[in-house]
Amino acid sequence: MDIKVNGNRLKNMLSYDWVKIVVAIVAGIVVWVLLFTMLATRSTVGEEFVFMVYENVKTVNSAKNGSLLSDMKKDGTLSFDVLELNVSYLNSAGQYSASYMLSLRASVQEGDVLLISDGRAVEVEEGKEDEEDPSSEISSVINGGYLYNFETFLTDARTYCVSNGFIVENQDGTYSVDEDEIETYFLNVRLKSAGNYRKTFRTELQKQEGVKLEIKRIIAIYENYLFVKRAIDQAKAEDNDILWYGDLKQYDEDGKVIEGEVKTYPFGIDLYKLNKPFIDSQTDKKADISEVWYTYANGKTTSEGLVMGVFDFQSYQPDLQYESLAFIKRVIETYSGYGHV
Repeated sequence: MDIKVNGNRLKNMLSYDWVKIVVAIVAGIVVWVLLFTMLATRSTVGEEFVFMVYENVKTVNSAKNGSLLSDMKKDGTLSFDVLELNVSYLNSAGQYSASYMLSLRASVQEGDVLLISDGRAVEVEEGKEDEEDPSSEISSVINGGYLYNFETFLTDARTYCVSNGFIVENQDGTYSVDEDEIETYFLNVRLKSAGNYRKTFRTELQKQEGVKLEIKRIIAIYENYLFVKRAIDQAKAEDNDILWYGDLKQYDEDGKVIEGEVKTYPFGIDLYKLNKPFIDSQTDKKADISEVWYTYANGKTTSEGLVMGVFDFQSYQPDLQYESLAFIKRVIETYSGYGHV
């Protein structure tokens, strides 16, 4: 049988079967893309750093938020573990409120630092307190269980470093680093915690480079913890508590607050209190934070009420929960003189 391919046969095939050929090519491309997507190594929860801005906070220049993150990554303030950087703006969309949008993000553990306003600068018209409660949004966020108790967050950061034996605290207030302990943890635990680690640190040389990066990461967590805690203590010593406190409520079956079951905890840093003493300081002047972030209150812009909190996803990212400390530290040293020895 003559099966030789010639010009006429090829022309006939293309004339009658071109649709089948195109469909086959498209199907092949789709299958390839699906396979690549399904088999590709993805970032874990902690490897994506997300700075979230709630809708009651405005940014003078949105590009500055992205620049802040990229600068921190470039200068090594954010560790080698952070593979993706994102700024997310939580706004109402149609019938969906900002708090609902937040619940969707939280369901997939998206978010590291949240910037929100407590609404305290807003003057509510007398008699309309129940209708126009400016603190309702931050209250919803707190009672939704999204934010870390900030004092617990600091305690947990220290515990992570010390209890695992990475950092040894000395009696004189100094500390030392147990590099062998960190190396053991990195090789036996961290390398198994994400698929991309097995690809990035495959050879012995790559693993040893990874150990060096891990040592740097642990030291940064502890140093950031010391800085932030010192800043809070210094501010308190000056009778300026820069922690922001919110009420955690217990509700009955009807959704009403149970009397006597309301407890107050610190859920973040009060950026207005942090910044205010240094705006007009003659000795340690800092930039006005309202030139970057602000909220509207009675037709005026102000930084009063701005709160910066940390999302609590510790159970999903036990090793990478504390990258947020680096961000908080950067904000504190940029807009205040607290934290330095």
